[in-house]
Amino acid sequence: YDPAFVRVYDIATNDLLATIPAGTNCQFLAVDRRNRIHAVATGDYFTIWGKVYVIDGNNHQLIDSITTGGSPGQICISPLDVAYLAAGGWTKDGFVYTYNALTGEVYHDDTDPLAVDQNCLTVATYQDSTIFAGSFSDYINTIDSSGAIIDRYTVGDGPVHLDFNYLPGDVDGDFEVNILDILYYIDYKFKGGADIRYPRWRANVNGDYQYNIVDIIFMVNYKFKNGPRPKTGAVWLE
Repeated sequence: YDPAFVRVYDIATNDLLATIPAGTNCQFLAVDRRNRIHAVATGDYFTIWGKVYVIDGNNHQLIDSITTGGSPGQICISPLDVAYLAAGGWTKDGFVYTYNALTGEVYHDDTDPLAVDQNCLTVATYQDSTIFAGSFSDYINTIDSSGAIIDRYTVGDGPVHLDFNYLPGDVDGDFEVNILDILYYIDYKFKGGADIRYPRWRANVNGDYQYNIVDIIFMVNYKFKNGPRPKTGAVWLE
């Protein structure tokens, strides 16, 4: 439980770009849609309690800290910009903390956590903003933003991580890649249509970390001219 740091590397050269202080026992990161990193410092479970350190992803500077209390761990950020933290809970209930990822306003902390099954160790957000919370008591709860439990799945011994599979190129979020995605993309880019469905990276089909007409052309080539398949992008990039 020495002081923790977030280290930033250039993955092309392996050069260390920055070392950023991040409290005590920093274990998990998530990135919001403003390209800011949320680093969860769990604390020492006894005298030092949980904080989230917010880092500017462009200049690698610490810009904010959010006090949650307790001992938070895994973090996810929903399409509605709400951050959810798996926060244990060893007795009757498991805990999930929440805060606004853009403003830092805390909705549920150690004094008023959302209740799920005992010892919540993992959280993941789905494209419709529901949250899946996995508990070491062998269950996964699906909850909405108010904490109401929608579903409960018995999955066996101690789930500690979960995630979702999304198709690159599935711009409209219907789990297929077809002409409807091309039309959706055109409507989004040129006609003020609905935004790309969460997670946004699946529309970066050519892998250049941008969202533009080049992606549309790439998809047309893929669907109608035997071009290459859409690429899987880095989930943390806008």
